[in-house]
Parts: sequence; structure tokens; C-alpha cells
Amino acid sequence: MSISDDLKPKPDQITIKRQAVAASPEVSAWVSANAGSGKTYVLSTRVIRLLLTNVDPAKILCLTYTKTAAAEMKNRVFSRLGAWTTMPDADLAKELIAITNRNCTDAEIRFARTLFAKALETPGGLKIQTIHAFCEALLHRFPLEANIAGHFELIDDVEADLLMAEARRKLLTEHGDGAVLNVLERSGESGFEELLSEIVNNRQKLANLIDNLGEPSEWRQAYLSANEFESDCTVERLKTKIWPLPGLTQEYCRNTFSVFPSTGAKTARDLLEKLTTWYSDESISPSFDALCELFLTKKNEIRTTKNYASAKAAAVAPDLEARFIDAAQHVQSLVLQINLLDEIERTMDALSVADRLLSLYGNMKRRRGLLDFDDLIERTELMLLKENVADWVRYKLDQGIDHILVDEAQDTSPPQWRVIKTLADEFFAGESSSSSRRTVFAVGDEKQSIYSFQGADPKGFDDARSHFAVKIDAVDRKFEPVDLEASFRSTGDILDAVDHVFSYADHKRGLAAHGGDVQKHRSLRENQPGSVEVWDFERAEKQEQEEDWRKPFDFAAQPAIIVASRIADRIKSWLDGGACLEATGQKIKAGDVLVLVRKRDAFVHALSRALKQRHIPVAGADRLGMTSHIAVLDLMALGRVMINQNDDLSLAALLRSPMFGLSDDDLFELSYDRESTLFDTMVLYAGEDERVSQIVSLLKRWIRLAVHKPVFEFYSHVLITEGMRSKLIARLGSETGEMLDEFLNYAIAQERTGPASLETFLNTLEHFSPEIKREMEGESDQVRIMTVHGAKGLEAPIVFLIDPGSPAYGSHSTPVLLPYDLKAGLAHPVKGVLVGGTGAARSAVAEEIIRGLKQSAEEEYRRLLYVGMTRAADQLIVAGYAGQNGGKEGTWLSMVKTALEPLSKVVPYTGFEALRYPANQTLPPYSEQISDNDETSKVLTVPACFDTPVPKEPPAPRPLIPSGVTGFSVEADRQESEAEQPASLLDDYRSQGEKLAMPPNLAAKRGSVIHKLLQYLPDIPNDERAEKARQFCRQIETRWSDADIDLIVSQTLRVIGEEAYAPFFSDHGTAEVSVMGTVDIGGEEHAVSGVIDRLTVVGDKVCIIDYKTNAKPPSTLDEVPLIYLRQMALYHALVAPLYPQKQVKAALLFTSTPQLIEIDHDLLAKTLDNMAAHNTFN
Repeated sequence: MSISDDLKPKPDQITIKRQAVAASPEVSAWVSANAGSGKTYVLSTRVIRLLLTNVDPAKILCLTYTKTAAAEMKNRVFSRLGAWTTMPDADLAKELIAITNRNCTDAEIRFARTLFAKALETPGGLKIQTIHAFCEALLHRFPLEANIAGHFELIDDVEADLLMAEARRKLLTEHGDGAVLNVLERSGESGFEELLSEIVNNRQKLANLIDNLGEPSEWRQAYLSANEFESDCTVERLKTKIWPLPGLTQEYCRNTFSVFPSTGAKTARDLLEKLTTWYSDESISPSFDALCELFLTKKNEIRTTKNYASAKAAAVAPDLEARFIDAAQHVQSLVLQINLLDEIERTMDALSVADRLLSLYGNMKRRRGLLDFDDLIERTELMLLKENVADWVRYKLDQGIDHILVDEAQDTSPPQWRVIKTLADEFFAGESSSSSRRTVFAVGDEKQSIYSFQGADPKGFDDARSHFAVKIDAVDRKFEPVDLEASFRSTGDILDAVDHVFSYADHKRGLAAHGGDVQKHRSLRENQPGSVEVWDFERAEKQEQEEDWRKPFDFAAQPAIIVASRIADRIKSWLDGGACLEATGQKIKAGDVLVLVRKRDAFVHALSRALKQRHIPVAGADRLGMTSHIAVLDLMALGRVMINQNDDLSLAALLRSPMFGLSDDDLFELSYDRESTLFDTMVLYAGEDERVSQIVSLLKRWIRLAVHKPVFEFYSHVLITEGMRSKLIARLGSETGEMLDEFLNYAIAQERTGPASLETFLNTLEHFSPEIKREMEGESDQVRIMTVHGAKGLEAPIVFLIDPGSPAYGSHSTPVLLPYDLKAGLAHPVKGVLVGGTGAARSAVAEEIIRGLKQSAEEEYRRLLYVGMTRAADQLIVAGYAGQNGGKEGTWLSMVKTALEPLSKVVPYTGFEALRYPANQTLPPYSEQISDNDETSKVLTVPACFDTPVPKEPPAPRPLIPSGVTGFSVEADRQESEAEQPASLLDDYRSQGEKLAMPPNLAAKRGSVIHKLLQYLPDIPNDERAEKARQFCRQIETRWSDADIDLIVSQTLRVIGEEAYAPFFSDHGTAEVSVMGTVDIGGEEHAVSGVIDRLTVVGDKVCIIDYKTNAKPPSTLDEVPLIYLRQMALYHALVAPLYPQKQVKAALLFTSTPQLIEIDHDLLAKTLDNMAAHNTFN
């Protein structure tokens, strides 16, 4: 059923007048348009009115934010112009009167009919495009002036990421020293990866910063000058300034202490005594750390002063508290300066890494004649500002552009504004090569500026308005600011709710320019009811962490799953019950529902699953991670097998995929009891099984192809020529075809950026996991689940807005590269960065930057709420889920509830209550509701047995973990084990008392590191092992001294170098072998899961080795703790059946001696028997 004409919103006289002013070709206009106020209509109307005044279509430049918006704009313009070609004269006259607000002559009507053909025949067509497309065309026109290759190619984000991946590899292989090692030592591997990612995301900003700072030798001085440090400033020099103390001078401390009472005010007396002692004897002057501890807490906050202001202390020294604060502030100031100096050093290393990475990236682009999207803006800006060249380019452009129109102006970034201003300023600079009246037009909404991560700044919209207002006023031309507040989209009830929410002072910060009031909304959908419901947070209940890995992740009622189920149930009730929209009488369809989330987390998957379980059509995600799709994982497994046929896991995954379709039983038959790799076993089976023979033959043919063909050709051959695409789509669904196309596009993109091996392709794909963007604006009848960012510009009759309960800015939100303006000491301000410290090591400068980032994030968070609420046309439901500490004040749901609760009524639902706004709906629903099914609802009789709860299925036994031996010791043996030797490093530490130099936590880490070194060092050349091991230790733990590290390394190398242990660390040995199975203990089967440190197979012997790093190891088998014996007994019981023809031995390798203690078979069997099932397991 379509909406009848009487229900379609019609503009009132105020809106018509404002639209006419905004679309007038005689004036420059700046339009602030509320959500749903018809800005696209105004923009397209202005283009048409310019054409009606005989403006050459080639002289109109309309800049949109996205390609989709540009296509929609073109469609609107050409649809209206195309309709005019066959429209009757009377109807066309009416439409022209509505557009121009005046009567039109017959000649003007005839001219209007020609505009469609005129626009089509214009060379290059109407320039309705993104700013990147415009800059690309401009650079192709002026390559010499821009100093770029005339044949340059534009690479998209995927190709840019691939090229950057190649640059990262070169950085680590060719420049892996100096700054790179410094960053690795400070931040570890994860911190280094985070830094590289931020360099990639901020590459244009960093490139500009490095250019402005000059030579690398000048960088540090620039930062020191900007922060008012002396050029030779060091940490040690700053520390010397701490003593003597201001306020608490030598004279004051000595005189005050001499008259201080011996009893009472002990804290104050101790302070004075300590300082007097330090002042009187220079040989015991205080250290920097001692003074910091005296005046500051561990968080670098000034200690409490209440003890220095007590009655007894004040009676003798009334100014002691004030003097203490003076001294403490002095100490605190020096600590903060030292922190800042350290942050500058970190920044120098980060800039060095960035310089190398960006140089590699830039050189690769230059050699191949490539530009990325950032280059388009930067190169255009530089060309338009370049002396001598700029005048020529602007003169040529002067003859080509007379009118600039900017859509979604609030999302335009500062560099883009600079390009637009450079072009448009010539319109109002007096003499130009164009004699026509030239205009600038922009439409946007500061309240909808939500793309700060792409450089957008909401203040830029207002700043640009002021800029052009001054320019246009200076040449005595008209500049009209226009407000469009009336909405064609949403009902009055929804807009009233929006106004209520953002009328609160805390809620509107960041929505209006300069902190003013938010523009009120007005609905043009008169007498049409709407509603807003608020479902309170579903919060997590406090519960024990489930350790049983076999239970499903949603075994408990997780809040996100509960909310997802409620939403799915509500949608199903609408669809099954034939519910209609109250405002229009339209029956609700799945496509009428839009679910908006802040981020793509587990809730999105839970809701998608809940909808599918209820057979409700749901669109796929608007963003897809390529490597999260099972078809791509199968293709990656294929690639790994092509590289290494001994990769049994990848081969098993490939055989189970739709490409070959083996079942679990088939795979088990091939894999069980084999004596070689899976591939070799299949080759042996090929003579006995025709199906296996065909698979082996196909794999061998593909292996030969993979060696000789490029990546794209190989995969396209497998998918298309060999028919694997059809098999994957048939098994995994039609949407798989889209992902396979994107996979092949990614392979092409990799080849465009340079020749790459199959291994490089797979590594890059796995590391970067490209994201596939899907358009969700179609008319398909499916529920859409999107982020608020992705839904910008969309609308739906019913919108669910979901709040995850997390704050706008958390500790994880702080970037490595803090935005930092370098001002002092430089010729002009520079947009720089600062690598801030963490916790107490953070400077005041970094703290201030982070406070600014938090404020900006919170402001954008509130703008996201505005965008989300205004997507709804008829009904809005705001819901949320949160952890035990989430969902606090300031979150989306909290803000909406605070504003609407006093104006709403409580509505009961099954299992929860909701608020409904407005409390008293005065508008009646549309009376002519139509239903496809006139039958009355049938009442179903529920069988009586349905009222009886189903008995709960008993849980499966928890698996035993050998390394956690006390977790499965029987009750009868617990007392015995407590009397044994220590079972852990912590107990070992306690038993040794002061003999051990390390505290328990470091001792535990020491054991873990030794295990890791024993795992990896055998694969490293002998002459490199010591240095590699030391580097690893330094990255793992900074608190270890060189002596600690030398002890760990020497102990590890002694174990590996022991001749008796050589077989264990040879090619016959395997490290970290995961095992799982069932073990018969006292006639009862128990699941066991664990990891064996080393497993060796030599001849007819198999040896299970477990490392122990006890500082005081047992000397004989009799002294081995029972818990160790139990561990090895379980390992032996698991492994022995896997090698029925071999002798399986178990041994403990104590690294500190080193000493190998073998456990004989009889003792292992006896230990296993003692763990009888008739005793109670923990």
C-alpha cells in the first residue's frame, strides 16, 4: 500500500520562501538544514535554477561527500529535467512558477524543455562529483604545474593499504634498528603495531609535520623550543633543580623544628626533622626519588596536608601547610617537566619511524606513478597556492567555474575547505576572466558532523560561513544565511522528543556553534501520530566466570542477547499480527525497520541470529571483514596448502570445505593412525580410493599452477575454470558470490601495487583484513542493522537505537600520537604530534590534550545520538545493554530517559517495562488501515505438557588440566600434597625465603620466559641465540637487571647445549604440543586437556618432557612432588595410545640444575590408579 497524497508532507509558506531564497541563482547562500528538511531537494533545485538562467552546465561545480550522494543528485536533476521534455505546457508552467516564484513566458517554457539535452551534451557532463573526483580531474589537467606524473593512476584505500603493507615490511627488514628498536623496547610488539597503524592513518598530517620541522637533527630542538626547554636540557639537569626546596627553606626548617613540641603533630615534626637533617649534612642530601616520595603519591598527586594544619602544628608553624604545598608543587612541576622531556624523546623515535615508513611509501608511489586520496587534496592545495603557478591555474579555472555548491558541508575537512576557499575566493576578488555573477552555496548541519576520524570539524562549517560572508560583503554582493528547520521526514512527536532531549545544557554541548541553543524542529507531517519508547538498560548480573570451555558463549542470559531477543520478538509480533504504522496506515514490513548501533560488537551478531531464528528477513552487515567470511578462509587455506603441503591443519580445513566436501568421518579415516603428513597419506590412499585419487590429482595440478601463475590468475582459475565458485555459492549462499568477487578484486589490487608472492598475499590479507562496504539503501524488504555512521542520510519508519552502555571516551580511546600544536619558538604554528606517557609518567601537556580529545569525543557522541534519533520517521525505540558498571549518566539511553521520563507513561511488556512518549497521545491513528489478511486471529491451544518445565540436562564433566594439578587432586590425596614440596613458583619463593632475588610475580614471569625461550631458541642459529634471548627478555620485562637476564639466558642455553638433551631439541622434537582426550580413571572416563612442553619421537621411543623452573629442584625421583607425578601420568595416559608400537616415556626437566628425572612406567600407572573416581574431584 502506498501513502496517499493527503498524507504526504507538504511545505508551508515559511519553508517555501526559505527554499526559494536558498535556491536563488542571484545570491550566495549558506543553508543550515535540520535532519529531513529537504536539503537535497534545495540543492538540486538550485542547480536547475542556474540552468534556467542560461548558465553553462560546464560552469557549475557541485561537490558532494560521497559517490552515492553524487549519483543521487544527478538522478534528481536529470529526472526533473527529463520529465519536462514531455510535460504538457500548462503543467510545466505550474512547475516553473513553483521553482522561480514568477510567471514564465512561452520562450522560457520552450527553453526549459531543452535543458535535459543541453546538460547531457555538455562535455564531461554536469560536474556533480566528490571533491576527490574534482581534484583528480584538475591534476590530470595540470600535471606539470602540480609536479606529478602526467599519466598518474589513483589507488583506492585497499591498494593504498597494500602498498603501505609493503612499506612496513621494508621498514622492518631494511631499517630495523635505532628508533625502531627504541619503540619496540618501550612499547613492545603490540605497541609498535599500534604506532604503525596510527602513522598510516595520519600519514598526510605527519608528512606535513616532518616537512615543516626541517632536517631530523632540528626536530628535537623545535620541540624543546616549543615547550620552553633549553637546548641542552636533560633529565639529570632537571633533577638537580629539585633541591633546595622553595617554601621549606633551610632556615625555616631549622628554626621551626627547634621550637616544635616533642609530642603531638608527629607527621609535621618528622617532616621538619628529615628536611633539617638533609639541609645540615650535604653528604646525605636527598635523592630525587626520596623527595618525590615525601611530597607526592604514586600518581604524582600532592599528598594530603591535613596533618600540617592540625591545631598543634598550626600553633607553632601556622604557615607550614602553605609552605608544604609550595614545595610539593615545585617537586610536582619538575616531575611533569621530566615526563614531558621523556615524551619528546618518544616522539622523536616515533617521527623517525614515520619518516622512514612514509618515505618508503612515497617512493613506491612515485616510482609507479600512483596517487592516493590524500594526495589528491594535498597536491591540489599546493598547486593552487604555489607562487607563479597558482595565478596561471586560477586564470584557467576562472574561465571554467562560475558557481560552486557544497553538499554535507559539515563533513568537509580543513584541507578540503582550503581547496574550496582558494577556488571560490577568486569569485569575489575584483577583476577576473569571467564577467558573470558568480556564487557560492553550501548546505549542511553542524549537529550531524560525525566524521571527525576523517578530519571533519563541525566548527569548519561556521568558520567557512564567516569567511565567505566577509568576502562577499566586501564586493557588495548578496550573501544569505538560511535556516531550514521544518522536517518532511519525522512526525511531530519524534521531533518534540528530539527537542526535549537536546534542551538540557549537558546534552546540547557540541551540537550548536559556539555553544548556543540547538535549533528547534518543526514537522510538516501534520496530525500524524508518532511515538518514542525507552527501554531501560538490561544489565549484566554478577556471576562467576565460567571456565568450562564446552559451554556455549550465551549459556547465561547476557544483556546483549536479551535485548536482541526482545527486538526480534517485537518485530515478529508486528509482522505476524499485521500491525500498521499509526501515522499512515501502512502495514509494517521487515524493510521498514532499521536497527542502529554505535559499534559492530557481539550484539549485531546476536540480533542477526535472533531474526534468522524467527524467519525474519535481515540484510547482511553494512561492513564485512573479508577474512571473517568462511569462503575466504577456505581460499586462504588453499593458498597455504599450495605453499606448504605439510600444513596438515590447512589441508584438513580445505578438504572439509565445499570445494571438496569431505565429511568428518572421511577426514578421520584419512588422518587416524597415519605415520606421515596428511598429504603424503592421501597420496598413499590414492591407489585405493578413486575420490582421494581425484583430489590428489587436482591438488598437484593446482600446486604447479600456484608456482607459475600470479595470485589473481591462480585463484580465478580455481574459482571459475575449475568451478569452485559455484560449489562455494551452492553451499554457503548467494551472498558468497559478492565476497568472492571482492577477494579477486583484492588480488588484482595487490598485483597493481607490485608483484607479490602467494605467501605475501596471504600474510597481507590476514594482517590487514580489508573491510568490505555494502550499500544499504536498496528497497529490499529486509531488516537493516547498521552503525549510526553508516546510516547517515538514510531513514526508516521504525528505528531501534541501541546503546551499548559504554562511555563516549575510554582509556582505550587515547591514541599513541596525540594531536599537539607546536607554537612557541617556531616561525608559525605547526600541527604536530606528541607521544604521551601513561599513568604517572604522563606530562601535564599530554593530560591537557587528552582532556580536549575527551571533550571532542563526547561532543561527537551527542551528535551521533542526534543523527540516530532523526533517522526515525514514525516510531523510535531507544534500548540498551550494559555491564555491571556501564550505562552511566551521559550515555545515549540515559540522556533520552532523563529528558522524556517526566513526559512519558509506563508500558508493561513481558519481562520488562518501557516508557512511551508522549504520555497522552491526542492524535488518532490513520483510520484506513489495510490488512492483507482479513481473517481473525486464531487462538491456539497449548498442550498441558508445555506448562511443565523440561528437566535440566546434566552438565558434562569439566575437563581436567594436567598443569593445574591441584584442580583435579582427589580429596584423599589433598592433605598428602600439601605436605609435599612446593608446587608453584610462588610456593617455591616462599619456601626459599630471602634466598631468591626476585619477588613472586617476577619469578613466575621468569618461569614463563624460560619456557618460551626453550620453545623458540632451538630454531635459531646457535651464534644468534644469546643476543636474541636477551632482546626477548628486555621486551618482556623492563624491571629485570642485566644480571637477572644473563642468569635466565645462561640457564636456558645450558639446557639446550647439554649433549644428553640434544635429541629433545633436534628436528625430532616438537614444542608446545596441545593434547586432549579422555582418560579412564578408576573405571570412569574423564576429559583431559593440556599442553606438553616438548614431545620427541626418535626411533621406537617417544619422550614427553615437561620443564620445571624451580629454584630448588628435587635431586631424586622420590623427592618429586605428587602433583608433578599426576601431571605426567595424565600426559602419559593421553599420548601412549597414539603410539601403540612405541615405548612412551615421561620425564621432568628441571632447568636450574639442569637435571632430567625420568618417571618409570609403574610409578605413572600407580599414580593414575590413586586418582580413583570413588574419591571426589574438585
